[in-house]
Amino acid sequence: MLFKEIKSSLLFLFIFFINYHSLYAQHEDSLNLKDLTLKARQKAFDLGENLSKISDKNTSKETKRKLIDLTMDMFKDSDCVIEVTSLRDTSLVKKEKIRKYLNRIADFPNYSKVQLEWNQVHVISDIRKDEKGDYWGIIHVIQRFQGFGNNDEVLYKDVTEKAIEVRLEHFNVEKGAKLENYYVLKFGDVKVIETTDGKPIIKP
Repeated sequence: MLFKEIKSSLLFLFIFFINYHSLYAQHEDSLNLKDLTLKARQKAFDLGENLSKISDKNTSKETKRKLIDLTMDMFKDSDCVIEVTSLRDTSLVKKEKIRKYLNRIADFPNYSKVQLEWNQVHVISDIRKDEKGDYWGIIHVIQRFQGFGNNDEVLYKDVTEKAIEVRLEHFNVEKGAKLENYYVLKFGDVKVIETTDGKPIIKP
């Protein structure tokens, strides 16, 4: 009888431990997914601000160089590419390495003034976790571009929806006797979804 009681108690403790661990893991994942969404959205806004300043004719060359280096650090490596297109032929999508793209928009010799802004950022729901514990997702942004002539006339404008790959890389950091989770968010490749003639692209 005593053996059965002990066996029953051990079974109860085992089931309790499994359930507790399962609940804790779900809670931890839920926090991480929320963290990814918030971090990714804020960093996408920061990236948009950098691009706006880099392309601004009033930004000094020295500041542009610093901003380009800071922007490169936002991507997971220098091999990341960004797709670019034009209303002249929306079916033609070119791929440029990130640094080459940044250097190009820092110049824009055909325009006396440039306005480049990201004013919509949407983190979609297909966030996934890989076997290493890293989270991956896609951010959709709406970019508005205008290039002006010497008399402030608009020479060219378009609105482009872009999809940016993001990774929240997982690290374990020892703090005293504790092992804490630490995440670093980096951007991956940037793809063009759609380019229009300036009419708003409305997203839910």
